[in-house]
Amino acid sequence: MSGNITGIYPNIPENLIAQLDYSNPGKVLISFLPVSGVRYYIIYVYENNAIVSQMISYSTTYRVDGLVVDHAYQFTVTAVNQLGESIQSPKTPPLTVVGLPSFVPTASVTYNASFPVVQYTQSSEISTLGYHVYSYINSTMNSSMTSVQSPLTYTSGLVKGNTYRFRVASFNVIGEGPLSGSNSICGWSSCI
Repeated sequence: MSGNITGIYPNIPENLIAQLDYSNPGKVLISFLPVSGVRYYIIYVYENNAIVSQMISYSTTYRVDGLVVDHAYQFTVTAVNQLGESIQSPKTPPLTVVGLPSFVPTASVTYNASFPVVQYTQSSEISTLGYHVYSYINSTMNSSMTSVQSPLTYTSGLVKGNTYRFRVASFNVIGEGPLSGSNSICGWSSCI
């Protein structure tokens, strides 16, 4: 009797966890409990209930890359031994991939009776939490404020008589995106 393989198919990997990898924006960390007697594991990536990729792992932890920021994914895992592949584990809950914001706002400044009012375009990236609005004197940052919606009446650290530029950047849990251009220049004392 040569070439006969005996045994059983591997068990389904348990306790599959998918979480954002905050040290590597745009990536997801996968972990699960080991299954004895396996050669490797196959991790399946789903988007909108369709498999969009799969990868082999020889470990019970894996960093999934190549995912699109602001897209939601689910993951399953199987174990493979000499007989074949186990049934897939249950899918993880949907997880939206977060990376650094890529949106570049545009900003303009008007003045009310007392303070500059910074208006800016807002991001459609679903992971955006808010906006940092910075004031500059020449090329040196003077002060900053945080906002969740445009416009922002800027009341932080300004002194009449100075000329200020304002720049805006969106931010999320990973960090801050690119700054807007700095074409909004006005001497505060001459604008009120």
